[in-house]
Amino acid sequence: SRWAAFLGTVDLRLVVAVVAVASFILGLLGLRAFLPHQPSSAGYGQGWDDTVFYDLQLYTFAAAPANGAGPFPVTLEIARFLAPLGALLAALAALRLVLAEQVRRYLAAHASDHAIVVGEGAVALTLARNLGKGTDGAGEGKKVVLVSTSDDTITLARRHDILTVRGDSSDQATLGAAGVARAAELYACTSRGLGNTDIALLAGQLTASRAQPLSAYALIPDAELGVGLRARRIGVSGAPGLRLDFFGLEDGAARKLLACYPLAWDAGDAPHVVIVGFSA
Repeated sequence: SRWAAFLGTVDLRLVVAVVAVASFILGLLGLRAFLPHQPSSAGYGQGWDDTVFYDLQLYTFAAAPANGAGPFPVTLEIARFLAPLGALLAALAALRLVLAEQVRRYLAAHASDHAIVVGEGAVALTLARNLGKGTDGAGEGKKVVLVSTSDDTITLARRHDILTVRGDSSDQATLGAAGVARAAELYACTSRGLGNTDIALLAGQLTASRAQPLSAYALIPDAELGVGLRARRIGVSGAPGLRLDFFGLEDGAARKLLACYPLAWDAGDAPHVVIVGFSA
């Protein structure tokens, strides 16, 4: 429903902050109006420091002036209930963070027929997002688990509801936490170049006993090296649970560019193409 969608977008931390500030201000105003009218025998302090201290105690039901029978000013009456509510919401927000982390770890470790993206930065994040969107960007794509050592990449991935695992992808335990035993695909696109091949081969060792081989794709920055590795299929013969291939960003970008904007010219005319750039 629309209400459920709206509540799902509400930041609980912002709600906690608003409730805490509102209850503090209302409590301060209410106590300043309430304390001067109390008998000296009650022993309540009336200075600013005492008032602030009593106000802070509202969050734990321990404010002595507010524990009586009243009557209380409207602002203090509201603060008596709003302050404990803010404390409760803060506890729920902390609990949600803890449970959310545990749930993410469980879902990543027990995922099946999913894609694992290993890497950091824009390349890994964009690839994970596109895999999750599907081929046309409109339908539901694959379940994706992103493995990275970058806190920034992990944080951005979670904003897009991508399952994440923080850790070194060259460690068997990290790949195991990403559910590599039941994964359908693995994309190794770290900045380490040939280290991506090592990650793919390690994943192949972990899935060697599977009936269905793991499809692994290793990012190779050097275009000529990628062609050589693709021709030789290094390591495939020794990894029965792995189908290994190599890819480069420039090669894929060029193919995508020509697919979206095909070159067209009259038959018999030589095409004139200008390529501007200094990278691969």
